[in-house]
Amino acid sequence: MTLIELLEQHYSVQRIISISYDRSIRNVVRNFERYMRAAHGKSTCWKCEIADLSDEQLRGFAAWFLRQKKSRATVNKSLRTLMALANFARREDLTDYRPDVAKLPEARQQPVSWRPEEFAKIIGGIHDVFGDSKWGRMLFSIVMVNYDTGLRIIDALSIESNVLDYQKGIVYVTEQKTGKRRSFVLHRDTMAAIKNAFGVYDGGHVLRYPHKETNPLRVRLRKVLEHVGLPFTRRDLFQKIRRLTANEARAAGMNATEVLGHSASWVTDTFYLDPDATPPMDVAHRIRRPRLPPDQPPHAA
Repeated sequence: MTLIELLEQHYSVQRIISISYDRSIRNVVRNFERYMRAAHGKSTCWKCEIADLSDEQLRGFAAWFLRQKKSRATVNKSLRTLMALANFARREDLTDYRPDVAKLPEARQQPVSWRPEEFAKIIGGIHDVFGDSKWGRMLFSIVMVNYDTGLRIIDALSIESNVLDYQKGIVYVTEQKTGKRRSFVLHRDTMAAIKNAFGVYDGGHVLRYPHKETNPLRVRLRKVLEHVGLPFTRRDLFQKIRRLTANEARAAGMNATEVLGHSASWVTDTFYLDPDATPPMDVAHRIRRPRLPPDQPPHAA
């Protein structure tokens, strides 16, 4: 049985997986097949089977994938996917193989979010660059929804409602990555921006974004970031606004993991919470002060 057959006939039947996760698994399998063809001289039409999964092959795949200039995080994610397939196949009595491959050590970068004052500059930059044009109104409303909800951009574009709930600022979304159904309340400023960009709402998608891809949005957001003198790499776009929301929610006493819809807090802590945005721990004013010498002024001049 091939790995794709395992996915289609068993894994996706026994588990509820999202479209994006299915796509991700297929991509990992394709990369593993590329490795097997390169390492073992397989033909281009050859497909990997469950029996091809072994500790030796997974370690070889990891080394090969690194040589393809992939990050250690990407390699580890691919290894986790292949081992998950192997473990599932073993539980279904389709193999006796139990994977035992250690993940590669990673030098993780600290997550960085926008600061509120930087986000204000971005909002002003949208007006400076695009004015009251169609793109100006649309980009502003989408950025505000991104900020109000902390959703991934693809999910922010998919929010929906009904006429009665919409009047209260309540919107709904089914996240593509997790399949979770979630609801949010949008701020009145965001609702005004949406109305200004898209007109009267009568049901369906709240943001009537006209393109299938998000690249037109990313191109224009980069232009705004460059205009206001902020970094504009691929790491500085909508996900950085998502991080800002997570950090602001934490500062407001909310659970950032729940806000972002993560299944585990370590994901939020590792990839989203900016340590420099953490409110400073004020120990100094909460503990007893030492007795100072008589000639030592108690307060700085």
